[in-house]
Amino acid sequence: MSHLSPCLPRSSGKESSQVINGRVDERRGQFKMAEGHVSDDLQMFISVVANVTKDEDFDLPSERSQRARLLAEKLLTFADKNEAPVKVFAEGLLLDIRKCCSHDKPVSWHIFRELMWEKYYKLCSSDDFVSSWMSFLECSIGMTGTPIFFQYVTRVLLERVVKSQFPLDLTQNVSTASASLDLEERNALRYCGGYLLRSLKKKVEKSAHPLKELLLLCLRDLFEGYNLSETTEDIDESGKWTMEINRGGLILIDDSMYLLLVSVEQQFRSHFTLDYAVSSKESIKDHAFQKIIQNEEVLFHWEIVSINWDLEEAEELLKLLVKHYITVRGFSFASAFVEKFKQSEKKSTQKSKGLRKTMDKSKV
Repeated sequence: MSHLSPCLPRSSGKESSQVINGRVDERRGQFKMAEGHVSDDLQMFISVVANVTKDEDFDLPSERSQRARLLAEKLLTFADKNEAPVKVFAEGLLLDIRKCCSHDKPVSWHIFRELMWEKYYKLCSSDDFVSSWMSFLECSIGMTGTPIFFQYVTRVLLERVVKSQFPLDLTQNVSTASASLDLEERNALRYCGGYLLRSLKKKVEKSAHPLKELLLLCLRDLFEGYNLSETTEDIDESGKWTMEINRGGLILIDDSMYLLLVSVEQQFRSHFTLDYAVSSKESIKDHAFQKIIQNEEVLFHWEIVSINWDLEEAEELLKLLVKHYITVRGFSFASAFVEKFKQSEKKSTQKSKGLRKTMDKSKV
């Protein structure tokens, strides 16, 4: 990993400052990145390291967890008085991470994600990457690093880079995508989204699916990742309405999941029609399912929701989610279908004469 800083000699006082600053000036020319990145890289790096001291996963009594927390605390203390070498290391690390998110040619979201994760795992598993982290920690704070620490920091940095390079105007997306739904329908969709996830989780738990454990991990990721109160400014009226009526028992969904459900609902309405149910010999449920999981807008929003998962689990969970949505949503469709049938039968009965009168008239 050639972009990371080399081991900086550990000395004290004025001599240490001169050596470090000299090495920083020497390597400064290697970091020609877009404006705004360099000034933000140190702040982003320090913020992620600080997360280690706050993350509950590092409260575990294991030696690795405790060592990771100690590394974070020592590095924060060091960075407070030695900003320059930490900045050089952060810039080099983020330069390599950003390369994971860039491709020479435009590709689909599916291909983009596969290429990104391939580059990322190749980076994190390289000897150069590990030795650079080890050298940096040894030279800066005099401690041997542990993979649980620097793999966590690198992973969170990747997530932040993805969010910064591919920003979403959620306010515009929500209002545009849900334009075909009125306010009550949007409220109902947002309100029922949490129920849909919870019931799907129970269904997977009772199943014998070969990917059961991995799918449950993905679903748990959805439950843990959604905190609607953190994006209050971005949500539309349905999100605010859901927050107002929530008494603590609702499972809330964020705007990414909401946009996915909106696109699924729009496709459901396009393909789950009474005319098709009456005229076609094909199962309307199978027909709608295939159309929904192949729809570009549905796939686009699902890519955002499942950005951290492997492709196999993501594709399988989308199928299960859409099937479950069609099943749940199909109850109201069935009710409407039966009601329309009753109305048509009622009208045809009113227009026709009674059986006795028809028979009597035929005798005359």
